[in-house]
Amino acid sequence: MKKILILTFNLFATFFVLAQTIVSTTSENKNVVLEEFTGIHCGYCPDGHARAKEIQDAHPDDVVIINIHTGSYANPSSGEPDFRTSFGDEIASQSDLTGYPSGTVNRHVFSGYEMTIGGTAQSRGNWATTSNLILSESSYVNIAIEAEINVQTRIMTVHVEAYYTGSSSQSTNKLNVVIMQNNTLGPQSGGGMGDEYVHMHRLVHMLTGQWGEDITTTNQGAFIDRTYTYTIPADYNGVTAMIQDMEVAAFVAEGNQEVISGATVEPSFINLSTNNNAGLEKIVVAKIICGNMVTPLVKIRNNGNNNLTSVDISYNVGGNTDSVHHWTGNLEPLKFAEFDLGEYEFTPVQTNSLNVEITSISGGVDEDESDNAITDSFDKSAEANNLVTLSLTTDQYANEISWKLFNSSGAEIGSGSGYSNNSTISETFHLDLDCYIFEIIDSYGDGGARYDLKDSDGLIIHSSTGSYGKGEDIPFKTITEVQTYSTTFNVTDGTNPIENAEINLTSFGTQTTDASGVAIFNDVYPKNDIDYTITTTGFDSYSDRVSVIDENVTVDVVIILTGFADLKSESFSIYPNPTNGILYVKHDEFIENTVLKVITINGKEILKQKIDENITSLDLSIQPKGFYFIKIVSADSERVSKFIIE
Repeated sequence: MKKILILTFNLFATFFVLAQTIVSTTSENKNVVLEEFTGIHCGYCPDGHARAKEIQDAHPDDVVIINIHTGSYANPSSGEPDFRTSFGDEIASQSDLTGYPSGTVNRHVFSGYEMTIGGTAQSRGNWATTSNLILSESSYVNIAIEAEINVQTRIMTVHVEAYYTGSSSQSTNKLNVVIMQNNTLGPQSGGGMGDEYVHMHRLVHMLTGQWGEDITTTNQGAFIDRTYTYTIPADYNGVTAMIQDMEVAAFVAEGNQEVISGATVEPSFINLSTNNNAGLEKIVVAKIICGNMVTPLVKIRNNGNNNLTSVDISYNVGGNTDSVHHWTGNLEPLKFAEFDLGEYEFTPVQTNSLNVEITSISGGVDEDESDNAITDSFDKSAEANNLVTLSLTTDQYANEISWKLFNSSGAEIGSGSGYSNNSTISETFHLDLDCYIFEIIDSYGDGGARYDLKDSDGLIIHSSTGSYGKGEDIPFKTITEVQTYSTTFNVTDGTNPIENAEINLTSFGTQTTDASGVAIFNDVYPKNDIDYTITTTGFDSYSDRVSVIDENVTVDVVIILTGFADLKSESFSIYPNPTNGILYVKHDEFIENTVLKVITINGKEILKQKIDENITSLDLSIQPKGFYFIKIVSADSERVSKFIIE
């Protein structure tokens, strides 16, 4: 009878272990454990966070991220949250890091990738490469983890299993269990979100101490099964501990270094105060909207013990007719879902109220309706005419600034970057009637460049002193068209029209003259002093300005043959100009062997004589009307002036 009881007990024990086993016994490759050293005052750390997320997104079941706030950049200023722990400094110290952000991938020394020779810390640019190396290696131990939080008592129960598919070279390994908190809002240099930066995977506690607990059976086939209980405090260093945002990770290491593999899990929740309870946690809507359509995004949370499988949400703008969105899914207790409600058409006023309410849920009556409704507001975008000017003044870090302009279809219709430090740039856009978004970006994330957007009537669409962090998007709408005019150029050599002369009119492009020497720019908006340049083969380049105010403009231009530039001097003048035939050339300085020449616009010399007096009289009455040149040539100089015979 005793043997039967023993056998029965052994069978029951075997069944219990197998039933509780969550770890795989099949050989697997290593998982990545990326410990990122960061801080709220580290300007490049958001880029590190983004790179780590990209690695995890590419391998969602195989990457553990632990963000450790440590070092001088993590020191909070007055009134700022303290995300540091008692564990972070020692972990960072053993990595031999030399800057922030930095990180270790499985606390492994990757030769050629380390910050310090022989150290485990790497710059963020190497994490993806070394993570892929780890993911390609086989692991001699598999790890699985599950966790549960009693909402009423705040007691967390963590269950960890490890199975050795191979034998470790070390007789003792270390099991580490780490608690992290997600979705903590706080400041972050370089984050571009002020105090609303979302901190993820933030280390708050190590259940197994600084370097973990011993595993003394590390041969192939060894099975490790450990359970921990931990009461979550109300806060960590004064930062509220939100139980719904907790995350737990476990990893096995060879001593304090060389992590073999790890796993992570979000806890499940029990013992909530209600069974059927959906909460509307937040609604997200742009603060400024162009047009008459809005698409709100909402976040709902299951605040009951029963899984939430459906929710009806009604919403409206300004108390007008409701639209209803029907959501379906399967949310476990305290889990959340985010989704948009679909477009809602409305008649915009300057400030608009958005009203969102949960009206029904699965499982029957919502036991707590106090969290079912939220109202938010948004403003109508600025409405301007279609002639918009950007004035941007850079700071001493102009290389960080760039901007783009998008129309309602999302097409990029303008952009700018590569500016000089402490300079002012002006760009004018002649736009269609449409909705637009002006996007400015500061790559470092601290803003700095001041700018204004305004239309030609002086309406300020937006003005910024540079306090926009990583950047901002400014929507606006053009609703009236500015009157435009034509600018016609007549280009001649003084007598004949010039064909194929290329005219560049700043901000309005380039046109080429036809056989009549004419080029027309249509749709020129009002502007003072528009620069233009005319170039063509055989003639000197000609530059000037034209103003277009409130009527069509015609510009007559005479261009000069190459080599006949107007080289006037105070000691050389001609009069009258224009002349009817008699022309006087005054030369204040008598120069021996000085020669006077009269040349046609086509370069033909029609008269040549020495200058013997200070004033020379020329009778050109037999010459045809048109443009001519006087050229005075001496041994060491040449001067040219243009005149007209009428």
